Amino acid sequence: VVPVYIHLIHGRRHGEHRIGRRAARQMFWTLNGGYAGTQDLGMAPTGVSFRLKKITVSRNERWFHARPYSAADKQMKRRLHRGKPRVLNIYVNRTAVPGQVLLGFSTFPWQRAWRRGLDGVTVSDASLPGGRAVGYNHGDTVIHETGHWLGLLHTFEGGCVGGTGGDGVADTPAEAAPSFRCDDRNTCTIPEYQNPADPTGPLID
Repeated sequence: VVPVYIHLIHGRRHGEHRIGRRAARQMFWTLNGGYAGTQDLGMAPTGVSFRLKKITVSRNERWFHARPYSAADKQMKRRLHRGKPRVLNIYVNRTAVPGQVLLGFSTFPWQRAWRRGLDGVTVSDASLPGGRAVGYNHGDTVIHETGHWLGLLHTFEGGCVGGTGGDGVADTPAEAAPSFRCDDRNTCTIPEYQNPADPTGPLID
């Protein structure tokens, strides 16, 4: 059971303070449902569940538009982070990188030692239900990024390595490169082993 703090960041311009506590709770329910296996009848529970401890709201223009690992991002997390490494802190703002919308990003468990107080998951408000990231605005980004926070890699992380791929998980097919569409393909046709088709589904970060 993972305790969770959700930190909502509001900007100062029109439309930059629409993220409310209700949306935060919906995002939390989506997170719990994803790991409980309730989104699809074919899914099994992971054994990981989440307990919401608190929702905080801050108004700060620099934090709202903070780029990943920038000075503003670090300041935000140092001020707002709560709990020890086993506590998940989720930050909701409108983070971006030049030329694109960034749906979210996360630290990995092995980064916590040298990013003390800076670990957690950051989710763009564009990915929340009704957000402006069309096709990616169903709220599932928080599930994906929390997987990274728990230590999961992308299925394409190590390419076609040893039949299991660089994610180190034997029951996920290897994949040579990320997919941006829900297409049927097999990018790891290596003679040494019979590789099933690539995992179906688009990349979200």
